[in-house]
Amino acid sequence: MRPKKTKLLIQKTAEITGLDEKLVDDFSSYYWNEVRKSMVEMRGHRIFVEGFGTFYAKEWKVADLKKKFEEIIASYNKMITANRMTYQKYAILKDVELKLEKVLNLEKMIEADKIKKLNVKEKRYGIIKENKDNLAE
Repeated sequence: MRPKKTKLLIQKTAEITGLDEKLVDDFSSYYWNEVRKSMVEMRGHRIFVEGFGTFYAKEWKVADLKKKFEEIIASYNKMITANRMTYQKYAILKDVELKLEKVLNLEKMIEADKIKKLNVKEKRYGIIKENKDNLAE
């Protein structure tokens, strides 16, 4: 399968729809910018792009990010207590705190989805959480 250049795709789409190439380019760039923003800003733990697939936030990666951001915040808090904090470092600290908040929110979404899946399995199969290991009974 040969990759296609976006310029060719935009031209063909403009010809098929009868719209201006600039307008088609604006629509496509806006769409993909929104997809990218939703990934970067962690708006959800699943991002579905029609005709392309679903992007999942991996639970282990979210835990690693959480740990990393907590360590960074702890090191900056040590700087505050040692009275070595500058304005630039304070700005970095606030940025990392915002990222940690997004990661925690993402973690809550993943946990809520796990609970939802468990409830569906429980309703469907009658599996209770405690008896999950002993299915022979």
